[in-house]
Amino acid sequence: MALRRSPHDAERRRRAIGIVKRGLAQAEEKYLVEPDATLGTWFARVAETVAVAARVVLERLEEGRRPEEAEVAGEQLGLFADICAEAIRATSQVWSESPSSQAREEIVQLISDSPRTLTGPSWVGALGSLAQCVAALEPLANGLRDGDLPMAEPTDCDRVAEALLEVAIHALQAIDALC
Repeated sequence: MALRRSPHDAERRRRAIGIVKRGLAQAEEKYLVEPDATLGTWFARVAETVAVAARVVLERLEEGRRPEEAEVAGEQLGLFADICAEAIRATSQVWSESPSSQAREEIVQLISDSPRTLTGPSWVGALGSLAQCVAALEPLANGLRDGDLPMAEPTDCDRVAEALLEVAIHALQAIDALC
């Protein structure tokens, strides 16, 4: 169930989108896109980022840390921004004829308009977002079992983009809750 937006919520969403855009710019600088990267490569990049975030969240839980602590919240923002950035970059590979910064901006706008579902920082919310990211990736994992396909090969691009976009939305919701 989506929550009604207040002016405070709109400001939080703007801050969350700013964090995503910074994460996306950093990812573009640090992790160059290989033109012949396969769907499996992009899937692995997104899935690995989700796995790293899950490991860190579980470590913080085991340490008894609270998501409201400044250091922990900053770390969580970075982790979820990384997930969102990699999902946006992967989505842009199948979004249009050729990946571009314009395609990435369209994707950012689309996720920006997604409903807000989390109300504040919590481990339950973070774990829920991670679980939703994993669930969104599951159909792609099933499709990759038969072979790793080049991104340009005929495949159900809409389904691939939808799954990756869903990952970006869930990561953005976690960022939004932390802001």
